[in-house]
Amino acid sequence: MRSDLLLLLYSVDSCLQLAARQNINLILQHYNYTGKLGRRRPQEDRMGLLKVAFIAISCLIVVENLLVLIAIVRSLRARRWVYSCIANIMVSNLLAGVGYICNICLSGSRTFQLTPELWFLREGVLFIALAASTFSLLVTAIERYSTMVRPIAENEASKTLRLRSLIVSCWALAILIGMLPLLGWNCLCDFPSCSTLLPLYSKNYVLFCVVMFSMILLGIIGLYASIYHLVRASSQQAVTRHSRNRSLRLLKTVLMILGAFILCWSPLFALLLLDVF
Repeated sequence: MRSDLLLLLYSVDSCLQLAARQNINLILQHYNYTGKLGRRRPQEDRMGLLKVAFIAISCLIVVENLLVLIAIVRSLRARRWVYSCIANIMVSNLLAGVGYICNICLSGSRTFQLTPELWFLREGVLFIALAASTFSLLVTAIERYSTMVRPIAENEASKTLRLRSLIVSCWALAILIGMLPLLGWNCLCDFPSCSTLLPLYSKNYVLFCVVMFSMILLGIIGLYASIYHLVRASSQQAVTRHSRNRSLRLLKTVLMILGAFILCWSPLFALLLLDVF
């Protein structure tokens, strides 16, 4: 097994050296192998109305998330943990909008002017945004569940420290996952294992991301289902009814964000699964 790995690394290194000596565009080779070049038309390589529309939508995403962030910062509610979680989700969605604008502006004929490293960075920003959004929703669900299970007030300093640690870990893990292809988990010079949708990405990496994100989403749905049952079970207690109603309103807010997340990202998940299989 070790000899096979060394042989694979040697073949990839030889391929990269040959491409550098002969000035061969590796990105062009991968797009040509997957057949994406054969399906291109000359008019599709220009900035058409469709690209302008996508850029406009992405700008709208950036603006609306900025407005939410400003609203949270201007109101004193940002001190409450749930609003910190929502702000974190907004930052990841804002990054998705910015990343998609960059992706569109660097697509078309500009794709083949990129180095493989820049190509991985272009695509990796979107995977970082997707991972950060997913992990932020998971952090919010965990904190919401722990608050419902342990309604007794917790030391504010320790809770803030724990939440900040979770948010930092969330972004660190998201950056690591998004940059894995740049760090080596790719299919450079290994054409049969390449994705068709993302010609330099390994199908195994794409499958890993889809399965991981899907499992996290299922876990989040399970946590919110448990929270809902806890709220229903304790709704008869008149003493804590006000706090329970407030918690239910916050729960509905976060569930709306979760529903919007699934609605927006599920087409990409389906497309990636079709690509893998």
